[in-house]
Amino acid sequence: MDMRIKNRNMLPRDSIGGFSLIELIIMISLISIIMAISLPYFNNWKKSLNYQQAARQMTSMLREAHSTAISSGVAQMVVFKPNSSSFQTIPYDNVLDNWKYGSPTSIQILPTDVTMKSTISGTSNANVYAQMNTNGLITLQCPATGAISDPYISVNDGATQKYLIKVSPVGRIYLQQK
Repeated sequence: MDMRIKNRNMLPRDSIGGFSLIELIIMISLISIIMAISLPYFNNWKKSLNYQQAARQMTSMLREAHSTAISSGVAQMVVFKPNSSSFQTIPYDNVLDNWKYGSPTSIQILPTDVTMKSTISGTSNANVYAQMNTNGLITLQCPATGAISDPYISVNDGATQKYLIKVSPVGRIYLQQK
């Protein structure tokens, strides 16, 4: 009797759950192939997000400085420095009648794979100064060349333009994807 109960509890080998070693190797191989195929697409997607984020940060800083200049009655300047991949806001000191270069309100640095240029052609590395006046007008200046003829700042991945920021003299700031 004891032998019968023992045999009832033992199941045949085919009905035991689980995966065989071959099944596990096949699944790991399939997952590896799928990951190898999708990895380049994921990297490209991540890079495009970096370009988009940088362009939006730059546009946001321009718009914030513009609205601060109008609402507070204190002129603001956004300085774009392509050589150091940075940009910052500098307030105007009404008392000293001068820009407060020593006290920028915010400095942003672009990711390493993102570059910015200061013309529509995307070739100039000259600094660009966007002066936000209290009357809502915007003046773009480039000390190296004087006034800027094309009011564009481009976000690049080396030589290729990804985004273009246009600043109009009447205070409109546009962001367009190339």
